[in-house]
Amino acid sequence: MGIPVVPSATAILVGFFSLVPVGQDDFMEKVRRMAEVECVDDLVKESGKAGAEGDVALWLLSRFQEPRAVPLLAGRIRRESGAQERKTWIQRLRETGLREGRAALETLAGEIADGEIRDLLREKAGEIRPPPEDPYLLEGGTAIRDPKMKEIFFRNLGLTFGMDVSYDHVKKSIFLSSTREDIPRLRQLRSRILFRFSDEGMHDYAEITKIIHCLRWQP
Repeated sequence: MGIPVVPSATAILVGFFSLVPVGQDDFMEKVRRMAEVECVDDLVKESGKAGAEGDVALWLLSRFQEPRAVPLLAGRIRRESGAQERKTWIQRLRETGLREGRAALETLAGEIADGEIRDLLREKAGEIRPPPEDPYLLEGGTAIRDPKMKEIFFRNLGLTFGMDVSYDHVKKSIFLSSTREDIPRLRQLRSRILFRFSDEGMHDYAEITKIIHCLRWQP
């Protein structure tokens, strides 16, 4: 029996990152729902399941740079016996880009006896570095500090599905106005962007992801 591919409705996220094969219609629907609303709590639960369903859920968590993915990925690396499978999940852990991910890779390098895997863990840990303090180096942009104005600013971005994120001064303003406490708000905005179903939307999705990544590294 052939393996169907995630349908185009999910391609805006899952299929954009890579072509993900799945074998169950109900699983396709779950992944579509998770991709559209970034239902991270559900993904954490699904990641514990055996087979493709759990694998894709854990992969999505790494793409969302979700901190809760780090111990799950580290556990997966410890449990895997095959070298290739371990290498795959080491790369997923590296893709989180999180300081917690770097620490986990370093810890695993001190635990695993296989020399090749140990060297790979150290290599991938070294690839995770703090992002620049200002990822844009752009002129313009305004830091919005008033809570009411900030609420209006983000609400308007959500209402327009993040269409203005493409403008340099808007990206700069989002970055300057955001703190770690704004990560849930930014993730909601990022979810809204997905509904544009376009290449431009994925570019803006990546820009908000970059901002979230910078905020996660802040003290």
